[in-house]
Amino acid sequence: MAVKLARAHLERALVIAPPEEGSSFATMQGRTVEPTPAAATDAAPQPAAPVSAAQKLAASELGISRMLAASVPPGDAAEGEAREIAALAALAAGDIEAAQAAFEAVAKVPVKGDEANARHQRAVLQLARLAYAKGDDARAQSYYAKVSRAAPEWLDALFESSWSHFRNGDDDKALGNLLTLHAPFFQGRYYPESYVLKALVLYENCRYLEARRTLREFESRYRPLHDGLASALERMPTAQAAVESVSRGGLAAFPEASRDEVARVISSPELTTGLVQVSQMAQELDSIDHRPQTFQRTALAQAAVPRLREARLDLLQSVGDRLRSRLLMERGELRELLGQGLRLDFEIAGREKELAQAPEDASAPVAQRKTPPTVDEDELLWPFEGEYWRDELGSYRFQLGEKCARPRPAPARPAGKGEIQTAAKTVARDAVATPGPTVP
Repeated sequence: MAVKLARAHLERALVIAPPEEGSSFATMQGRTVEPTPAAATDAAPQPAAPVSAAQKLAASELGISRMLAASVPPGDAAEGEAREIAALAALAAGDIEAAQAAFEAVAKVPVKGDEANARHQRAVLQLARLAYAKGDDARAQSYYAKVSRAAPEWLDALFESSWSHFRNGDDDKALGNLLTLHAPFFQGRYYPESYVLKALVLYENCRYLEARRTLREFESRYRPLHDGLASALERMPTAQAAVESVSRGGLAAFPEASRDEVARVISSPELTTGLVQVSQMAQELDSIDHRPQTFQRTALAQAAVPRLREARLDLLQSVGDRLRSRLLMERGELRELLGQGLRLDFEIAGREKELAQAPEDASAPVAQRKTPPTVDEDELLWPFEGEYWRDELGSYRFQLGEKCARPRPAPARPAGKGEIQTAAKTVARDAVATPGPTVP
């Protein structure tokens, strides 16, 4: 009962004051991006941002949720779920240290059954994200490596760890992870940022032709999706239009390029449930309208029908707004990534122009030195020739060979507190990445 009440208070808090969409990962401006510096101790105090009534109510709900979750004793059958709720509530409240401690407690709970295993996966992935946001790449990578290959979160962990490897200067492994992410097995998965990251890594290693090729692939794949989402949003200027577009016309009413992404968005549990409830309420109202006048004149009908209509309109507004906001966010992210890709393309063109105008003896973009591949005693170096094997996915290393002659920038400092607060999604169990081939 305590766990159910704690979850209910957590969900209420997130409805009252939804967390901002965002990520704790570095932006596409390169590995030198600096987080917002902490204020100096001798600096003049800044006025606190005003707290709204909704934020106060949400904070109260989060406090109740954390208190109820903490009441579950160690060893109880509900301990794992209670610790997860406490961690999510602490994260939503901005108490990062408490959230990390609670996620660590979830990861230590013995795994018994599929539900407990899924909870363990989510906790480990969140611990990796928190470590990354703090700038502790070694710790982040150790957690990312524990994400099970069988878990739904494995590809998320693989992509996110690519950022950690890139920031840490391990470009071979970052590109190896992206090679897995772009394998034919995962063509239907949605990771547009991975293409821009790949182009950025190649650019910083003076692999300009390959960087351009990656940007062209990204443009050809995601520009039609961006335009399709923009066209779809034009057809749903209001919440009611959004729900009607999905409920009546189905996916056929949307541009073909955007149908898969719209289907992915509306497949989320909250939107699926909301759309079903809106439809059921409409059916019930139609049923009442077709009943005899004697029933419609009863006190029950006259009291219930207006409330049912009002509840349906409220739910329709909520579901429609959520659907539109999700699609707007997807379109905005794609627009930003397409802009970043265009800026990177200009950077590459500028660099190539500099090299073309430089004296011949100074035009070499790379230092002529090879980094020999290294493998452990129980590993075998196997060149990649275009084929993918399931048991090798996640273990590739892209052997860059010649290194860029330009000096590497200094790594970014740990992120500030505000950059750590990211929504907890999912994670994985104990499983170390399988050793595999090096990619030339």
